[in-house]
Amino acid sequence: MHDLRIPAALIWPVVMPWLLFALGLPTCLGIAMLLRFSKLMTGALILTAGNGNTSFVGQPMIYAFYGPKHFATGILIDR
Repeated sequence: MHDLRIPAALIWPVVMPWLLFALGLPTCLGIAMLLRFSKLMTGALILTAGNGNTSFVGQPMIYAFYGPKHFATGILIDR
């Protein structure tokens, strides 16, 4: 990770989770308003639908399938 060079090609993989969260937020708010969810339920919906935690499953799979060379990219994508 310390020797990771960040080329311009890595911008999209790093930005994509944030972009999906930004696009999912209005969708979740719309669903919550339509179904009259409480603020607590709305917050839970936004966090679970908008954020994926790939640390437990995704990172080991990246390491197993692509090796340590691409593991650092997976860490960057994981937010």
